[in-house]
Amino acid sequence: MHPKSRGWTLPSALMVAGLVIGAIAAPMGRAATIGNGNPSPSADELAVTLPDPNHIGPVADYDGDVMQHNSVGDDACSFEIAGWEMANPSDGEFGARRLEGEVVIAHPPHGDAVINHHSEDYNFFVVPDNHNPVASDPNADYRYLLAEGNYQTGEPKEHGRIEVENEYGALPWNDAGEDGYFGIPPWVWPATGDRAIVEGYWIYDCGHGDPGYRSEIHPAWMVATIRNTMGYLIARGSARRGWVAPLGSDDASYSRVTKVDVWISSFGGEAVEDSLDELGPNGEDWWQPVNSRDYDFDIPLPPNKPSPDAQPVIQILDPAGTYWRPPGAVSPSFGAANITPATRDGYLHVHIPFSSVPTEPYMLFAKTIIAGWDVPAPEVQHLRITVNRWFVYEDMEDPDEAEYSPWAQSGDQNIFVRISDGGEDDEAGDFNCDSDSNYMPYCEPDNEENSYVDNASIDRFINGFDPLIVQFRAKEEDNPDENDDAGFAMQAFTAAEDWGVGTHVVYQSDDTFAGEYKDFNGSQVPGMAQDDQCEGEGPDGHPDSCFAVTYTISRITDPTTTTTTAPAHQYAQDPNSFTAKVVTPGSPEKPRRLLPLTFTFTNGTNTQVLHATTNNSGVAAPTDLLTLPAGTYTLTVAFAGNGLLAASSDTDTVTIERDFTSTALEVEPTVRWGHQDPFTVTLLEPNDPPQTQGPLPIPGKNLTITLTGTLGSQTYAVGPTGSDGKATITPLMTLPPGNYTATACFAQDAWFLASCSTGQTVKVTFGFSSFATGGPINFSGGSNTATGDLHSEGSVLISGNSHVLSAATGERFEYVTTFSDIGTNNHYNKFQVPPLGIAPSYLRSTYCTGASTFMGVPVTYSVQSVTFKNDQVISGIYCVTGDIKIQSRVSGTVVLLATGSITTSGGNQMLETADPTGADVLLLSGATDVKAISIQSTDATFKGVIVSAGGVSLGSKSSTFDSGVLGTQVLVSGSNNLLKAPQ
Repeated sequence: MHPKSRGWTLPSALMVAGLVIGAIAAPMGRAATIGNGNPSPSADELAVTLPDPNHIGPVADYDGDVMQHNSVGDDACSFEIAGWEMANPSDGEFGARRLEGEVVIAHPPHGDAVINHHSEDYNFFVVPDNHNPVASDPNADYRYLLAEGNYQTGEPKEHGRIEVENEYGALPWNDAGEDGYFGIPPWVWPATGDRAIVEGYWIYDCGHGDPGYRSEIHPAWMVATIRNTMGYLIARGSARRGWVAPLGSDDASYSRVTKVDVWISSFGGEAVEDSLDELGPNGEDWWQPVNSRDYDFDIPLPPNKPSPDAQPVIQILDPAGTYWRPPGAVSPSFGAANITPATRDGYLHVHIPFSSVPTEPYMLFAKTIIAGWDVPAPEVQHLRITVNRWFVYEDMEDPDEAEYSPWAQSGDQNIFVRISDGGEDDEAGDFNCDSDSNYMPYCEPDNEENSYVDNASIDRFINGFDPLIVQFRAKEEDNPDENDDAGFAMQAFTAAEDWGVGTHVVYQSDDTFAGEYKDFNGSQVPGMAQDDQCEGEGPDGHPDSCFAVTYTISRITDPTTTTTTAPAHQYAQDPNSFTAKVVTPGSPEKPRRLLPLTFTFTNGTNTQVLHATTNNSGVAAPTDLLTLPAGTYTLTVAFAGNGLLAASSDTDTVTIERDFTSTALEVEPTVRWGHQDPFTVTLLEPNDPPQTQGPLPIPGKNLTITLTGTLGSQTYAVGPTGSDGKATITPLMTLPPGNYTATACFAQDAWFLASCSTGQTVKVTFGFSSFATGGPINFSGGSNTATGDLHSEGSVLISGNSHVLSAATGERFEYVTTFSDIGTNNHYNKFQVPPLGIAPSYLRSTYCTGASTFMGVPVTYSVQSVTFKNDQVISGIYCVTGDIKIQSRVSGTVVLLATGSITTSGGNQMLETADPTGADVLLLSGATDVKAISIQSTDATFKGVIVSAGGVSLGSKSSTFDSGVLGTQVLVSGSNNLLKAPQ
């Protein structure tokens, strides 16, 4: 504490005065009545927003084993009347001590003596860390810096805390800089809710020792203010979440950050000479050797790290342009390389190499460090605190004009409030303000008048979670004989009160958020010093208030404009091509980044909402799939606004067109009757120009596959398509064997145009090497071979030996009732199956139409049985009413159709089907007896399907039957025959 012109004794740290709560001018959001008279009360300020004497923030409990006893201070101050002495004389000129802790209150003092101050001080009170995990050294206990007198002397708000003092010197409101006094600047002043890292002289204030002298850090060499990071509860906030700042190109895109204002200066004020009797290189009585060391500390990063490998954004900023930098000041080199990851996760280490700075009168480090993650914080609010009127109930000066110094503070901003000489209308522009011999700025208001205010406002950007604290302070000073204190008025608002938006009147009270602090008259005239000098001077409801402040909190938002851009063609179910841009209009316009936009399409029946975030150019492009059906829609693109930017939207009429499709069919050239061979369709968006995305699959759609031929047609449903646009079916093929054209088609729906695949020829083959519609299939003899599948709707009997019957991988010998093998060394893959219940359809009438040709093949008709004799060569289609007999060595390309039986004799026949339908019929018998077709040939080849309305008997030897045998039963009694399924 500064040496005041009087001393006083106060109760212990835990004794606080009662809270004064009175009427205010207007509830939040209503304008207050402003005039020369008392502010007109219309409602009470919410008590929760005002200081509560039962909650005064953290206090370090006294611990005699750690802290300094009164005897230490008594010894240090034994020969000092009003001034300071080193707490530990061995520290000497270079012995600055480290303090880290939490700031409970801060303010300019009520007045400092000119005899040992070049200018007044700025004071702040810190609760020292004791093993605080966020400290640079989590194991450090800084409570040893406290003395017993810190619990006995001074105001209750000061008890259990240590005071840090520095002359403030040059301000925008005085001319101290012209005289070479450059103290701690307002941009670094700590405030309630901050943390502070301090290095400076540890001293005793020898001007106040009743009953014990207090220890201080006075002056500080370094003050590093970590904004809004206090962990303890004070002023309605705890576990504070830090600062906010823009980290990208957009000055309205804020992120959570850690903000550290760092000031290191050789200017310590006259206290340096008073405590140490040391002078600077040119005899300066304020000089301190800050270049005798480097400065290191850790700062926490915000906890919202977006990914494990994310790197923090770090900004190193110079102070604002209003900062008056000492002329010729030398500084250490400092850049990003001086900020490195700390040894513990979530922290950065700051190294300031000040020992590299040459000794000069002015040595200075003045930087703001901002560190965080480029993650939007939409809850950020921009609030403006405007001081409207300042009612002076007691100017604390009688009878002369007061030198009255009013101040306003919130967050990192402290301003001197210029108030008018009086509250009459004709005095609204009279601001008789100056600074005194101690460079304290002041004005000369009339007592008991509601003074006007000269453009006093503070802009705050708050994180949307922690309270907004507003503090007003006033004092009156007549150097050298009086230092009068008008005390504090303060409030704190949270989201529950909408951050206090509206107009308020707050009255000076003895209560602060940190504890009791009374107004007083500080006269040095014996017996004239007086606590509660304003007692009885205030208005009804606030009789002891020294002043009242009418002020307004306004929410500030920059305007925005949203503009939509629609593509020339937008097709349904396509990645959309809509964009929107959000800017703040102006010259130039400001693109707004990282803003969430909604794109709402609606036509009264169908609605879809897409989402996107603006990029660094302010452009948002949703990547959602547009799933609406084709039609005309109203598109509304909207930015909902946030605490910094006003909402805006744009509306357009857009048309969504049905998109083009292409359909493809994948099927083998042949499929087998009675089998389930695959058909696969693919449905795509071709996206031909002007579309540029390239082919895209269309999922979730149903198509049809149609097979059409002279022997019949069939349509199959297929779908829905998968994510790759494909769908596959395996229908049981029941169409008569033959040639067909297969086409896959997609029918137009609400989203897509129709399309069909190119027709392709598909041949339905018989599908089996033998098929018995009633059964059995019998094999006797020896060494017969069947490839492909065999199927009996009844039983199977195998005798003889060494048969290989549907024995290859994937081949099946199917039966319905029984399967008997009484032979030896026979091989097969047998499968018992339920009855198929159908048979392939081969009709004589298909070919025998009465015409002389059928599909270009000559047709020969006979009304009687026909015998093809030895060595005869035949061709074409033969429609015979009767039987057909085929003798040896008959050859040709034919279709032989008999209403009766068909038999062979001899051998070496070589017959191949001439069927133009693709059914591959070679022999067809309408007879129904068990041997309707009887092949008794040696070394013969029959290439084509053998079809019988009755049974088929194959008694051949060493013959080939290529393309299948169909009958009610199939009896193979020869040997060394080969039965092949059609390919």
